[in-house]
Amino acid sequence: MAAVLMILERMGKAIRNPARDTMLSHATSAVGHGKGFGIHEALDQIGAVTGSLIVDAVYHFSGSYRKSFSGNYCYFYFDCCPHGLPRHQRHDKCLLST
Repeated sequence: MAAVLMILERMGKAIRNPARDTMLSHATSAVGHGKGFGIHEALDQIGAVTGSLIVDAVYHFSGSYRKSFSGNYCYFYFDCCPHGLPRHQRHDKCLLST
């Protein structure tokens, strides 16, 4: 079962990464592609580290795995909530639309 999940995760990553890289190259053409990819990678690493630190801190102070991992839903909410809004209600505009 674990092997199947690992294969599915890798397949999802293989589908997601080229699309993400294409959007990044289009969005970073004004500031430079290397700088844009560097900023993206730095923010990705910062998010990975802070998420783990937050879970660890909540677990340390509460002693409950349930409370510590439920804190990750805050990240999920703030990340996914704006994408569910209709286009005219969003504050940002899609860079790729014409």
